Amino acid sequence: MKNDIEKVQKKIDKARKEMDLSIANNENYSIIYEKSKYIDKIILKYLDVEKKLKKERRKLMKKYDNLIETPFKNEIIAQIRSEVRLKYPSMGVDELLHFSTNTYIYANLIVHKVPEQEIINQLMFLNNKFFNATQNNDEIIIDREMGESTLKYLKYIKDKYVKIIKERI
Repeated sequence: MKNDIEKVQKKIDKARKEMDLSIANNENYSIIYEKSKYIDKIILKYLDVEKKLKKERRKLMKKYDNLIETPFKNEIIAQIRSEVRLKYPSMGVDELLHFSTNTYIYANLIVHKVPEQEIINQLMFLNNKFFNATQNNDEIIIDREMGESTLKYLKYIKDKYVKIIKERI
């Protein structure tokens, strides 16, 4: 489904370039108008595919709600936030909450032996949702490289909270 949305986006981009070229070349208005109508059709298809993708992702999220929504969820997320804040004091509040929530979900789904690909799908959905909500926020750094020590820390924190959640269940 995600592939479909990318294909449609490429069609939109190509059609827009063609229309922009027509405008730049002062082509006949009727030709430009037809290209504009074509772009509108592709955009409607994009919106339809996007709606189906969101529905599919929401369905996937609901599938694991009963595992994720635990009485200790907020307590564990708060613990993760506190610990990560000490290690990365300059991390933004929104990023910290998002990271802590993802860590909790990841650890919790591992404990419940959810297939790795489904966990990845869950986290990708949450990350896309977070990115879309904050994409105009200048604080987000895209394509940030993680150093070896950061990866070790991420593994450490995942393992620690898998153990804590196992003890709580």
